[in-house]
Amino acid sequence: MLLYSCGHHHTASAVVLDNGNKWAANPETTTGINNMINMVEAFASSDDSQAYKKLESTLSDEFTMIFKNCTMQGEAHNQLHNYLLPIKDLFDGLKSKELKTQQDSFEKLKNHLNLYATFFK
Repeated sequence: MLLYSCGHHHTASAVVLDNGNKWAANPETTTGINNMINMVEAFASSDDSQAYKKLESTLSDEFTMIFKNCTMQGEAHNQLHNYLLPIKDLFDGLKSKELKTQQDSFEKLKNHLNLYATFFK
């Protein structure tokens, strides 16, 4: 169980739709995710381990702001956290000492971020 700055405890579960519909997200969350998507898309895949660590640092700052500005409640809030929690593990991969782990985490993070629009509006 994890505690984030929104003040709630969460365990990660699979994200589900709201009876087939997307969840309404607060604008700050959507902006933060879009900022992260733009950072990832602007990143040129690299063989430089330090480049992945720098990317993780800037992404982590944006990620922190998403939690800091968390105003969602109820099941939409729970589903948002189900979506966000796996990102933390992917950040750990970007900080790895192994370049292959960093590259794999980058690809997984890119794919995960692009799933946001599948579940949230």
